[in-house]
Amino acid sequence: MDIILHSMSTSEFKNIIAEAVKEELSAHFKDEMPDDYTLTKKDVCRMLKITCPTLDKRTREGKITASRTEGHIRYKYADIKKYMEDNKMKFTKG
Repeated sequence: MDIILHSMSTSEFKNIIAEAVKEELSAHFKDEMPDDYTLTKKDVCRMLKITCPTLDKRTREGKITASRTEGHIRYKYADIKKYMEDNKMKFTKG
């Protein structure tokens, strides 16, 4: 391993580390769930980094597909993954 010393601020260093960790986690969790796995609204909001009202709006607009199962709104993992790919969003584990 090469060690390179470089002057940078603490916040720059934190951002570099955070981005590296995010990329590694994204690669690890990318295809862990089966496509027919269902997610809750809370799960989807975390994955997309949006609020519940925003998710509700995108669902009403038909941008995100939801279904009702036993009285609860659920989202298919495959649909959310496709939405993220279509909108060029990076995958994050909820």
